[in-house]
Amino acid sequence: MNERIFSSEFMRKWKKETKSKLWFHKIADPTVQGAPTGKRAVDYIGCLNGRMIGIEWKYIINDRMPLSRVRPNQIKTLEEIQAVGGSAFIFIGRLCVNEKLVFMIPINVWRKMLLYERISCSLSSSFPKFLYHIPKYQKPYRDFLEKMERLICENPNP
Repeated sequence: MNERIFSSEFMRKWKKETKSKLWFHKIADPTVQGAPTGKRAVDYIGCLNGRMIGIEWKYIINDRMPLSRVRPNQIKTLEEIQAVGGSAFIFIGRLCVNEKLVFMIPINVWRKMLLYERISCSLSSSFPKFLYHIPKYQKPYRDFLEKMERLICENPNP
């Protein structure tokens, strides 16, 4: 499994399972002579119950996420979305033995990690109140969606 498959699956499932008004769009990578440049601003932009959202997806294999994997232009775009009243997050996906994990980190928390010159974050311990776990099973997944949507809609600058 890779980032594209993992994020597409999650976003499709979110759209299908939510009771909220949700729209999102996957941003295509800009190309030069047919080759992707890798300079896309963020992976998804959208709207949840009238609030703009920006999401950058990353996929990891172990518990550590190098902060350098989120490029400066992606951080800048997410901060601009937040500055105009939207919600901006970095979603980190990880496949475990029997479940899929998704951690949701607000951009301002990510920025604090950069300011403190952290090299990576450990998903098992960093900022636990902002990290959400999605088990494979439906009921906990729906509970996660409700918590995530509340965080996005009620508090754009957690």
